[in-house]
Amino acid sequence: MGRGGRVSRAGGGAAASSTAVGRAMAVLAAGVRVRGVAVDHIAGARFERSGVVRVERAAGGLADCLILRERSSVAGSGGLARPAWNAERWSVGDAGTLELAHLRFGPDRPVALAAFARWRWRRGWAEARSVAPHACGPDRYWCLVRLGAGAVEVRWRVLGPAARQTVVTLYTTA
Repeated sequence: MGRGGRVSRAGGGAAASSTAVGRAMAVLAAGVRVRGVAVDHIAGARFERSGVVRVERAAGGLADCLILRERSSVAGSGGLARPAWNAERWSVGDAGTLELAHLRFGPDRPVALAAFARWRWRRGWAEARSVAPHACGPDRYWCLVRLGAGAVEVRWRVLGPAARQTVVTLYTTA
């Protein structure tokens, strides 16, 4: 995955978290393109995707909440591309955390995936790890979100009895 632009460092502690969350929401709200790569380390398979994201403000008075509806194309090692879709909710939590949920079961049944609270600056990027791993059956999903100028990168590491995967998604302003 290519790297987005760097962001300037803006203080530390709660101020840095607030600034990082605000910038992430601003990038996502701007209308974004998406590209990503998923690697299944057990099967040796690699998949790449690219597409566009339609951004909506959440209904119901949630001011700090965005719905991202992705339409993309996914191609595996064989090169055959297939259409794909995804829907996510990005929101600012009560404690100022950046929160991510998927909406595969509809907007009224979100599944919480990750919350990001402690931000640090590393090589020009603001980054935060998920507060806790997301459990899906026996598998555990750990997440790192990184923020650069005009880019939000999401990195998942999936581990379980039959799973060893890495999934990287880069959202960039359109």
